[in-house]
Amino acid sequence: MSHALQKPSACSPNPCLGLPLSPGLVPLLICPQVGMLYMTTRLIVNLSQTYIAMYLTYSLSLPKKFIATIPLVMYLSGFFSSFLMKPVNRRIGRNMTYFTGLLVILAFAAWVALVDKLGVAVYGAAVLLGAGCATILVTSLAMTADLIGPHTVGLVGGASGGDGLDPGPGY
Repeated sequence: MSHALQKPSACSPNPCLGLPLSPGLVPLLICPQVGMLYMTTRLIVNLSQTYIAMYLTYSLSLPKKFIATIPLVMYLSGFFSSFLMKPVNRRIGRNMTYFTGLLVILAFAAWVALVDKLGVAVYGAAVLLGAGCATILVTSLAMTADLIGPHTVGLVGGASGGDGLDPGPGY
């Protein structure tokens, strides 16, 4: 009998622990490190998107038109940088790609912290923040998908619910 025709067993090994688990427990026992990485990534991305308007208005005292254009620049830079993820992941690996995204976000943070008056240079900083956030988000999702593998039963709903609740204390 070929392997493709065999019935799968009731218990499958957990990719992190190597222990046999029932399919219902697999979503609950995914590696804590990848879960924390994903939640931290969502926290960084959500906070940067949420507070960018207040930062532009109150901290930089920029006109209101920047509230619309800066998030658009962040979105577009993230969109275009996401096309680079696959080749970059192949070349340097997922961990280094994630680290590179963090370095881009740190470059944004250093730029806005060290420059007294940003003015229109805030567009360049927004490009860095958008590209960095997209990089870490896409890479953390790829890491999570690598970990989950074929164990997809019940994970979509659990990840969506956890995504909304876990970063809550960071706000």
